Amino acid sequence: TPPPLSPPASTAAADVIKTGNDKYSQYCSVCHGQDGVMQRGTFPNLMVTPLLHTQAGFDQVVLQGVRAEKGMGSFAKDLSASDSAAVREYLISRANAVKAGAPGAVPQAPRAAGAHEEG
Repeated sequence: TPPPLSPPASTAAADVIKTGNDKYSQYCSVCHGQDGVMQRGTFPNLMVTPLLHTQAGFDQVVLQGVRAEKGMGSFAKDLSASDSAAVREYLISRANAVKAGAPGAVPQAPRAAGAHEEG
């Protein structure tokens, strides 16, 4: 059973969320799914990741590659710090939409164990 959705409040401007969506689609969706919820495989459900709660923690994974040994390498060559912040804001926005049951929101996928799991 996946953990409950408990994203931080979405406070970013629409243009930041749009940029985050664009960057996410380009660099993240292949592994994590278009909406942050991979329906198969061992990739974490980004709607429930605790990394959404701090930019520093998010950047440690996305830009610094602290989970490289689990298959999540650094994207520092492709994403700037502001890009990483926009991706995080996009994910926060999506998680809040899912939590609110917004039309078109994606349901939570079961969390799979494996090489890419968080923790």
